[in-house]
Amino acid sequence: MDEPQLAQVSHKSAAKGAAHGGSSCASCSDTGSRVPVEHDDSGMPEEDRFFLLVQPLPGDLPGRYSALGDKFIHAYLLIHDGNDARALPILQEMLLSSENDIVIYEVALIMYRAGRAHECEELFNRALRLNPANATCYLALIHLKADAGKFPEAIAILTRMMGLGILLDQAQYMLGELLEASGDQAAAMEAWSKALEIPAVAKPAAERLVTLRASQGRDAEAKYLAKRYLKGCC
Repeated sequence: MDEPQLAQVSHKSAAKGAAHGGSSCASCSDTGSRVPVEHDDSGMPEEDRFFLLVQPLPGDLPGRYSALGDKFIHAYLLIHDGNDARALPILQEMLLSSENDIVIYEVALIMYRAGRAHECEELFNRALRLNPANATCYLALIHLKADAGKFPEAIAILTRMMGLGILLDQAQYMLGELLEASGDQAAAMEAWSKALEIPAVAKPAAERLVTLRASQGRDAEAKYLAKRYLKGCC
């Protein structure tokens, strides 16, 4: 993954997981940027810009982000505009008065963009100790480990996330990606085969299985999967 991507991908991954479950492991394929806004928001009031940016986040995160107040909104928009240097002191000041997993998470992303991956990891873990259900922290930590080629550690974190029932459909698909990236093609196929039972990720899982089985000369199986799950897919 290119350097800026982890620092931005977990919001998008979590949002995609909430919407349809079909995300990609950042180390393996599609990665994204902080939730994109497809319009010109220049001149828009800060609160309106912030509202548009956080709405795609999953679960209760839009409300939790909004509840952090004006200082956080200003810092978040500075980050969105690429001004980490001005945003960081604001977030650090907030943490002096109260620990908050969201604020720590945003500081962790700034550390990553500054090339301070070790501090970034420590902050993600600190945030998860405060809130073990924060999906974006799990996703970012998984991507961080995968980026470093530490696939067993990434898989262990993903397994912990699944054990807590967090983004289960997305996680099952990601498990296949991590296993494939680690070199365990057989286990990846098994993970994606299980994902076929989950409607939200059945199609992308079938696409990966079709490709793998065709590459192994298992054309009959590939054709069956394509017919069953990818009918009408160009």
